[in-house]
Amino acid sequence: MPGARTTSGLVTYLDEVPVGWCAVAPRAAYRGLVRVFTVPWKGREEDRTDASVWALTCLFVRAGHRRQGVSGELARAAVEHARKQGARALEAPRTRAGPDPSPVYVVLGGP
Repeated sequence: MPGARTTSGLVTYLDEVPVGWCAVAPRAAYRGLVRVFTVPWKGREEDRTDASVWALTCLFVRAGHRRQGVSGELARAAVEHARKQGARALEAPRTRAGPDPSPVYVVLGGP
């Protein structure tokens, strides 16, 4: 978006070709995520609109570039981006199927 001051995601390139993307922004920016009344909020008492908690909601790697570490690099870049923007924590969906639907947190304290 021309002239935009913020972004809701990061893109990674290989030789000027976009090969991956992830959505990362303050959790409160995702209205649907904040207003859901069941998962992921079941049993949680925290402030859903806390601007210091960010969320990584989507991560996509283009076919032909998967299983080469692109998603891991995007996740690390998302953590660093959120940290630089003042986030104290980043939450993301679990990466493996299982009975626990709660998000995974990364605490971003320190340099």
